Amino acid sequence: MVKSEFLKFEKRLELLYVLKNNGFYVRMHAYEYIVGYGDRLGCIIILEPSKNLVEIIKLPYSRLNEKQIEHLIRLIKSIDKNVVVKLR
Repeated sequence: MVKSEFLKFEKRLELLYVLKNNGFYVRMHAYEYIVGYGDRLGCIIILEPSKNLVEIIKLPYSRLNEKQIEHLIRLIKSIDKNVVVKLR
């Protein structure tokens, strides 16, 4: 199994700044990112690099639309194109 680029701390930091530079509010803690958009929290991104997996958990009161979620996925894949992204 191919290990994710997100095993590297530098790549996790890169994701933090890529998200921020694309208009999202982001709070990073180890392998978790709390992502906000506008005046609300939007989702939680959980990296599981040993499984080559990223989960996006959309919060029930989120204002993120489908286009913004797709944009998040593209940003994640811009750092690690081989990672599997699951939306919950």
